Amino acid sequence: MNTEFLKSISIFIGHFHPLVVHLPIGIIFFLFFLEVIIWFTMNNSLKVVRIYLSFFSMVTTLFGLLLGYLLSAEGGYDLELLEKHEHSGQILAGITVAIFLINLFFAQKVFFEKLFKGMVFAAVVALSIVGHYGGSLTHGEDYLALSQISDTKNAEKIVIKDINQAVVFSQLVQPIINQKCISCHNAGKMKGGLRMDSFEEIIKGGENGAILKVGNSSQSELMKLVNLDPSEERAMPPKGKTPLTSDEKQVLAWWIDAGATKDKKVSELKPDTKILALLKKFEDGAVDETEKLPEVSKIEEKTLAEISQLGININPLSKESNLLDVRCILNKSSWDDKKTASLSKIKDNIYVLELSQTNITNASLKTIAEFKNLNVLFLQNTNLGDSEMNQLQKLEHLEVLNVYGTIITDKSLEVFAKIKNLKKIYIWQTKITQNAVEKFNKKFPSVTIITGSLVI
Repeated sequence: MNTEFLKSISIFIGHFHPLVVHLPIGIIFFLFFLEVIIWFTMNNSLKVVRIYLSFFSMVTTLFGLLLGYLLSAEGGYDLELLEKHEHSGQILAGITVAIFLINLFFAQKVFFEKLFKGMVFAAVVALSIVGHYGGSLTHGEDYLALSQISDTKNAEKIVIKDINQAVVFSQLVQPIINQKCISCHNAGKMKGGLRMDSFEEIIKGGENGAILKVGNSSQSELMKLVNLDPSEERAMPPKGKTPLTSDEKQVLAWWIDAGATKDKKVSELKPDTKILALLKKFEDGAVDETEKLPEVSKIEEKTLAEISQLGININPLSKESNLLDVRCILNKSSWDDKKTASLSKIKDNIYVLELSQTNITNASLKTIAEFKNLNVLFLQNTNLGDSEMNQLQKLEHLEVLNVYGTIITDKSLEVFAKIKNLKKIYIWQTKITQNAVEKFNKKFPSVTIITGSLVI
């Protein structure tokens, strides 16, 4: 069997390490508090559970240690921290084995009580050390330091009074990277051998080479990864973390296209009217503000299951939100207007909707217009035309609209201009004319129109 394949499988299994290690943490602390209760209450009836807790703390610690070894093969970690984490984990495993054996063979001895309590206390101390190094590996070496808490609390927000005088990298680009990328690409944790905590490290790239192709954002690995659908395995930031906003992506792309410089100001890079309008959104410190998602009630699992049976994938947008990512991926030919109407049951929760290549008609637009929190809408390669397209004006939160491969005309582009927060439109292979696009760009420079097959 292929060695690389086996390595990939072992690393995949190792990814369960952060999940599994919570088991011995809970068991060891439970064992510790049990001993405290026994000590103060003299309730000897509780001692019967010691042997079971000792056994499971040993088994789960050894299993977590094994998964840790598998995960370490992935690389990208600070070697010194990793070594400390491994050695402290080995010590903890040894202590849990000793606790179990002491309980198994010496429970009737006179010295047992003091020895057992001492070993349990030692396990808690070792567990704290292991956890410290584990947290440092995952979030950075100073993650658990009091100085880091103080620095974060007292850190001054970057305020940009005049966007033309802002230093592009330090005041626009680096704050975006610090907020969305640093947790996985820092001195203590270098996923893919990549650090992004300084200009020099970003230019240097990772184990697979440079992540920037200066002067060409569309061919830069960084932009390819942040533009991937969040559900894809290689998407950055990874699933479960806050993705870059559309504005943030455009700032990074413009910086790369303009030469990816370190010290130049906005005015020196001579942004056009469209880019300058985008950059002005970052004045007064808005660059480090995260987009706030609408708050909605959770949909019952029964309702989600009923709709899913119609042939559509429904996934939570994130762990922190009840918003949904709804996509018709399989059996597209069987999806029609009637099935679109069934989504009304969850209309307030739909944030992303993908109905490309389905058999919907313009009648579905009336239904979609009621999805008040819809932010991203994919309708490409459908039979949609201009009819009822004006319904989309109701979608005040819509930012991304993909209608390429449809038969819409300039008339629909006029409608799109009235969608309040629209930021990006994909319209290639439609009947919209170049003249209409040019007029639109002059009138609405903050909206990006994609007219070719390359997604930027």
